Amino acid sequence: MNEISSFVDGSIHGCDKTSRYNSPPYLPDVVGGSLYSHTICPTARHKNFLNYDVHNLYGLAETAASFRLLKEVRGKRPFIISRSTFPGQGHYGGHWSGDNFATFYDMYKSISAMLHANMYGIPVSGSDICGFHQNRSQELCTRWHQLGAFYGFSRNHNSDDCLPQDPGQFDAKSIASTRKILLVRYSLLPYLYTLMWRSHVFGETVTRPLFFEFPDDQMTYHLDTQFLWGSGLMISPVLTKGARTVKVYFPMDMWYDFYSGQKVIIKSGQFLPLPAEFDHINLHIRGGNILPMQEPAVTTTISRKKPFWLLVSLGLNQTANGQLFWDDGDSIDTYEQGNYNLISFIASKSSLIADPEHVNYHAEPMMLGNVTVFGLSFTPTKVALDGKPIKFSFTKTVLYIYLKVSFTKAFKITWQ
Repeated sequence: MNEISSFVDGSIHGCDKTSRYNSPPYLPDVVGGSLYSHTICPTARHKNFLNYDVHNLYGLAETAASFRLLKEVRGKRPFIISRSTFPGQGHYGGHWSGDNFATFYDMYKSISAMLHANMYGIPVSGSDICGFHQNRSQELCTRWHQLGAFYGFSRNHNSDDCLPQDPGQFDAKSIASTRKILLVRYSLLPYLYTLMWRSHVFGETVTRPLFFEFPDDQMTYHLDTQFLWGSGLMISPVLTKGARTVKVYFPMDMWYDFYSGQKVIIKSGQFLPLPAEFDHINLHIRGGNILPMQEPAVTTTISRKKPFWLLVSLGLNQTANGQLFWDDGDSIDTYEQGNYNLISFIASKSSLIADPEHVNYHAEPMMLGNVTVFGLSFTPTKVALDGKPIKFSFTKTVLYIYLKVSFTKAFKITWQ
């Protein structure tokens, strides 16, 4: 928790109530009605500082100390999740939102908690899936796993006095739903990892509200039931009990169903009611984006050895672009030391170009196995890799391309 937490208020002797620090003239609406409820007195000292002045920095400072020690002892990238955080926490670790409840309301509020954390520079954040307190229902847990698969930090966790709530506790339909969506998360890890890299280098959000991408659309300003991964993937979960549809807002742009590639037809920004059966969460790709993906497995150790694929979603102008950042996932300062691969992708209505901007990681082959293109305006009869014909199939507006080529060398795929 990284908190000065105690089951005693202040100390066994209490706190000096005559002190203006222990009993300030203005008291915020804090749990317990005092600044020392379940913690030490504000007049306690941290060397040269009063606890009153630095209490909120305690979690950040302890995370930073743990981070430095883990780097020294392990020689690998630390992974620290803290409950108590402060702006700047994202440099050292992630955040989980604490002891929530097994309710649909708390599941809904976990979205805004995650978006706030990203705004504060903490992209690895999330809430306890299924809730920490109270016994869960199967429906709540199934829906929460669908949402939680798109937390930056995705974890099922609850109190030891509640019923078990791991996916295996429920019936076959619920298990299948959770397995399906977690495999979707694993397939998207290259895209998520690239977003994490961009957050590290450029300070960008990973999980972001829609108004970050559509600041001129006032309908997005108060929208807290949907969110984006980067600029390219929109997540619209079911957040109410018994629902089998969800009202999804689509800002004016080109949008495709993630699973089928079907276009969403809109004339302006608008809400659309969409089916959302028990085992389904609505995901949509924004036109103009290229998402790097990978054949999923049940551990990242195995999935990293699988072929990659690219999901190309052509925009209103029939173009798209994207990036893939890749390193060993565990060494320290790989970007700063140049021990990584960075590949950029540019697509048009008839081609896809891969440009390896930086190649200095060779421990894995990084083979591209297929490319999926959404939004073609014509039916292709020929597909070629660097001028040589390759296998493909075409269904409605979706082009499926099958190949085997290394990401570490430039290549061009064309269709006509």
